[in-house]
Amino acid sequence: MEKIKAKAKVAWARHKPERYLLFPGMGIQFMDLEEKIQEALVNLVEALNRSRTPS
Repeated sequence: MEKIKAKAKVAWARHKPERYLLFPGMGIQFMDLEEKIQEALVNLVEALNRSRTPS
């Protein structure tokens, strides 16, 4: 996959106490994405989720 340049903001972030109970991380909200780039990101996330699902 080629590099994607996009404008985004942090939508949420796990605070320290939550990190011990839930997965660490943050949510990103992309803004003004072209449809082609949005589809590529959705496909990437779906592929990552499939690779983590036990079969």
